[in-house]
Amino acid sequence: MKEKGRFYSKKTKTTMGFNNDDRQMFDVDIKCAECSTQISQLPFQPSGDRPVYCFDCNKARHDR
Repeated sequence: MKEKGRFYSKKTKTTMGFNNDDRQMFDVDIKCAECSTQISQLPFQPSGDRPVYCFDCNKARHDR
């Protein structure tokens, strides 16, 4: 079984994948490129040459 962004291990009967506790967060002071919501933390260091979206806008873009 494969969930989006996660992998199910039949051997251990657990779901493995992205664990937010282990992910390094970067403090930023930017606004969402779509709705202008203030963003204070990201799981990556933005390069400045690509737009950054808040959680809700990013989810809506991927659900299209």
